[in-house]
Amino acid sequence: VPAALARATSAAVAGIGSATASAAAAVVLKGMLFEQLRAGALAAALLVTAVCGVFATSGAPDEAKPAAPAPRAPADRAAELVKRLGSDDFDTREAAEKELRAMGLRAEAALRAGKKSEDPEVRTRCTKLLVAVRKDALAELVRTFDAEKDAPSEHPIWKRFAATAGNTPASRALFARLLKRPDWVARLDAAETAPAEAGRQYRDALRDGSKRTSFNLRLFTIYVWPCDTAEETAFLLFLGSYPGTDGPHPRDNAMLNLADAEARVTYARGLPLALEGKEIAPGPNNHYDATAALPEGSAKAFAKLLAAWLPRRTELSPLTDGFELTVKNGTADILPAARAVAATDDRPVGARLAALTAVAQFGSASDLKLFEPLFDDKTQLVIPPPPQNGDARPRSRRPVVADRAIGLALLLADRDPADFGFDYAKGRFRRANGRPVVSAYEVEEFGFTSDDERAAAHKKAKGALAEKLPKP
Repeated sequence: VPAALARATSAAVAGIGSATASAAAAVVLKGMLFEQLRAGALAAALLVTAVCGVFATSGAPDEAKPAAPAPRAPADRAAELVKRLGSDDFDTREAAEKELRAMGLRAEAALRAGKKSEDPEVRTRCTKLLVAVRKDALAELVRTFDAEKDAPSEHPIWKRFAATAGNTPASRALFARLLKRPDWVARLDAAETAPAEAGRQYRDALRDGSKRTSFNLRLFTIYVWPCDTAEETAFLLFLGSYPGTDGPHPRDNAMLNLADAEARVTYARGLPLALEGKEIAPGPNNHYDATAALPEGSAKAFAKLLAAWLPRRTELSPLTDGFELTVKNGTADILPAARAVAATDDRPVGARLAALTAVAQFGSASDLKLFEPLFDDKTQLVIPPPPQNGDARPRSRRPVVADRAIGLALLLADRDPADFGFDYAKGRFRRANGRPVVSAYEVEEFGFTSDDERAAAHKKAKGALAEKLPKP
């Protein structure tokens, strides 16, 4: 297209020089050699007119305005604001502080970095801001959490709970119940904010339960003991799933036994009922001797919480009772955790043996290799009895490691231990869903009355199991 025509048609579209544009177009059209191209030439000229008009109104391509810069990421903005906290200008510092607080937890990483600044003003303000930001975020979580929404919150505590118990209507409803207890929320926030605090928060929570137990023992009738409620059980399971909460618990004094308090998590009514999808409820006399159904899917949420809590335990009683509970209730979600505990050589042998109970129920033939290292372990364990509600405590259970390991391995291999000389196990063997029922056996039913009987039974059983063990 001639330059003169482009200029003229541009001016025409812009509202000026229309006569000049018309004349120029006529000259071009008259110059066409073939009549049959008239329609195409006319269309081309009109298209050029429109394009040139756009150029005339908006400028040439090389004069186009540069694209707007991409918005800054919140982290970049927060880091810039943290630097302004050290400004010589008071108003600048105040404005930066106000904006950082409004950013909430999105500014947390920058504020943490600011606590290490060489500027004392920045350090001081970042320290104060972190406290304020966390307090604001926690208050918003409690105020706005909506169990009906699929994504009810972005708060780290909820995100961890969802990753542990699942993001389902049942788990959200359970979390909403936890939020009704300010003391629990404060402990969870402390554990989430400072990982080194998690262990202390968990032990203090157990200590609170121990104090309530010792106080209840002085009263005549107690209808609800620590860990009898579903929400308290869920709280302790979740808090105890944080890193740093494992380790043996000290005995504060005769009345504050943290090991007993932890054992109550698996022994009290809360967890056994929850794994069945139930919870305690007031009966006709308001004595909490009845049960009510939890929301559908709650048993699954509790199973996941238990699977996250058990691997961090070191006390023998909750480990044994916890894994036995999962077997009794068919909680197959526990299998990965049970395998992990059983496969850890530096764990106490009692912990590994407790985990093998679940592996025997839910595992496969390839898991027999987890049992074999304990086949010759003659250690006699002393499993403390569960804590009682003021009644006389039952006697401790005292299994021999090898007895129980071989007996459980036989069940995993779908064999009746009684057929191999485990006389106390006679009449116990049965199947459900195509698998032996491990919960039909008590610890003592893998024992023997004499060493000769033990040696004969072990030899026969190990010979049969050797055929099923993976070949090296």
